[in-house]
Amino acid sequence: EHIVAQSPCLSAKGQIAVGTHMRLVLQPKTQDVCGKKGTMNILIPYECLADTCIIGRYICALQDLGYTIYFKWRKDERLEDELEAYCLPKENERRLIIVKDITDELMAKIDIVAGSYSTLIFDLLPYMKETWIFETKFVFWDCLVEKGIANKIRLQYIKEDIENCRNRINEKTIDRFFSKESLRNVLKKEVKEALLA
Repeated sequence: EHIVAQSPCLSAKGQIAVGTHMRLVLQPKTQDVCGKKGTMNILIPYECLADTCIIGRYICALQDLGYTIYFKWRKDERLEDELEAYCLPKENERRLIIVKDITDELMAKIDIVAGSYSTLIFDLLPYMKETWIFETKFVFWDCLVEKGIANKIRLQYIKEDIENCRNRINEKTIDRFFSKESLRNVLKKEVKEALLA
């Protein structure tokens, strides 16, 4: 652990994120949508500790730009309470498509996964959807932006940021983040490579 934490090529700022893919991905990988124009479907998960009113402003701005928002609610809380937390005008709230479960059928409709800190954002990376990280005071997934996997979207520059999206996950990153090897073997290999570098 000490070697991994000290290695700048394995962890940024001494932080290590250890995780596992929690769902089977059955759907074939999708095509790149960076820069695609027209109606796009964005999946935004509920984030209980996020600045939900600011994310509500992102939702409204994206709807105004013609995007369809799929809102993934957490079943351990009341949907009405979750929606209220986003401070959405009733018209914008009515335009949301409410999602109970993540399925391959749903993900076939989704072009972009967006949010600020939900672990669901990371969990859905193997679907190879374009990923947007909203700029809020809560900084969590910026490492995905720094690694070229996700795109930072800022509310005041939302159109420009969307037009300039270039970061994209790829098969190599998927294999690295979601290895079929045991965690022990992956860390052993990473440490060995870091020590030899």
